[in-house]
Amino acid sequence: FLCIMTVVESSAQGCTLNARVNQTLCANEVVLLSGNSPDTYASGPVWEQISGPTVSISDPTIDDPIISGTVGGNTYGFRFSAECPNGDTPFQDVLITVLPITEASVGADIASCPDNTGGLIITANTPANPGEIGRWSVVGINNAGVEITSLDQPTSAITLPQEFAGTSTLRWTITGPTDPDTGVFCESFAELTVTNFGGEDSVDAGPDQSLDNCYTVSQSTIMAASFGGNNINGQVGTWIFVSGPSTPTISDLNDNNALISDLTEGTYTFHWNVVGPCVSETDTIIITVDKATQNITPAVTQNNSQRFCDASITQATLIGNTPNFVNETVLWEQISGPATTIVDPTNSTTLVTGLTSPNTYRFGYAITNNETGCDSIAETVIRYNVNPISITVNSGNDIVGECLQTSFDIPFEFTSGNVTEFSIVSGPEDSSITFPTAFEAVLGSSVTINIFDAPGTYTLNFRRRRAGRLLQSCDEANDEIRITVSQIPTIANAGADQTFACGQESGNLAGNLITSGQIVWSQIAGPSQATISDIRVQTPGISNLIPGEYVFRYTVSAG
Repeated sequence: FLCIMTVVESSAQGCTLNARVNQTLCANEVVLLSGNSPDTYASGPVWEQISGPTVSISDPTIDDPIISGTVGGNTYGFRFSAECPNGDTPFQDVLITVLPITEASVGADIASCPDNTGGLIITANTPANPGEIGRWSVVGINNAGVEITSLDQPTSAITLPQEFAGTSTLRWTITGPTDPDTGVFCESFAELTVTNFGGEDSVDAGPDQSLDNCYTVSQSTIMAASFGGNNINGQVGTWIFVSGPSTPTISDLNDNNALISDLTEGTYTFHWNVVGPCVSETDTIIITVDKATQNITPAVTQNNSQRFCDASITQATLIGNTPNFVNETVLWEQISGPATTIVDPTNSTTLVTGLTSPNTYRFGYAITNNETGCDSIAETVIRYNVNPISITVNSGNDIVGECLQTSFDIPFEFTSGNVTEFSIVSGPEDSSITFPTAFEAVLGSSVTINIFDAPGTYTLNFRRRRAGRLLQSCDEANDEIRITVSQIPTIANAGADQTFACGQESGNLAGNLITSGQIVWSQIAGPSQATISDIRVQTPGISNLIPGEYVFRYTVSAG
């Protein structure tokens, strides 16, 4: 967007001002004038209303007064004027169009037991202006598990599931039609809270459990009871230890999935006691623990996902952990893949030979106590990926977005490998993104990126690689793409024309406030090359002028 102003040499001290550009606002927004008056004036500058229903100007003698008393559906005209020392009276007019919007309102907050009957109702006001629509949404985390039956109706039933407990915020948003001339649309919203006390109406402590003898001192288990609530309005479930050969440890008395530990040989009885305004009932669970024999060492393998990218590799090392207890033995066995030779299958570390590309092999590692019969198993997988890796993003082409486009679908093609990742390497200085970003993994053959927050050009690096615990002779491929994000810039207004005094060689330019885009001042005509103090600020000084007419251009760009 461009705006041109002129400077003409004459016989007294000149001045300029800027009233900004026409605005379209919503009835629920603050209406603010935004002038720019950088010079010394004989009188003024001053704001006055020149059209529209009468409103109030907070202080007409300042650049940015607040306007009160506007009503949606009207257009208001204002003039920003002054008198210069040389007698000139520059002025600029600005129109402010105020779009109507119904102010959203909602009914009372709701606090209730779980309900799936449709008997709980949320209410809001009906949009009053033509073209407006209303819609319900959940703000933030839906802790209450609210399900809204009619999202686009001001009155709707809601359901609250039994397995949720907490408070959710529901928002009723009224959105007006888009203004065809400016693309502006208005919104208002109001919120209410819905609290779900929670609690499943059929209280169940979970199935009885029998724990094996593969332990030395004590056993442990995880409970699986019905949800009893989280103590909202007193609705809560509590584990009660009734009887047993020892006093167990309960990780959380009110957690239906609590960890029970310090269990020894014998039979334990627990009650899952649920109380509250929604559900009150008790159920019992019996846990039987066999006589202790001995703990089993948990089997663990090192480098449990090995990838070979060199077909000439025919052997690998399998590494398992060493047993910790008496009478434990180890055994490596091949689970799948063409036949190989495990050189020493009863050793925790052994060589396996006879591997061939392009096969995949799976090996099991077992630690077994031959006296107790307890065992533990882990696996190691060996794969061949010998094909070269490549990746091409968007067929090798950069992407230039449409105005206001901040979300981009980026396709890519690749060969071989098993992981695709991207990082945003660089971008505009005014972006809030910290460059470079960490690599983020993506699936499939495209990714949607919508975190671009400033106009300009971003450079992204995509890489295709192989992942695994042990990579042998494996490479990776990279491809860069540039994405240009464009916004609609603020319309430029270079301010009122000026007439300088005889001998006046300097002054000021006065551009309007820019909220979207970058500023550049330039000289496009004149009898000499003027000096602009800073071409990238709203109000620079100009100097080194000689008699004649100068034309300066105020340019705003945004991608």
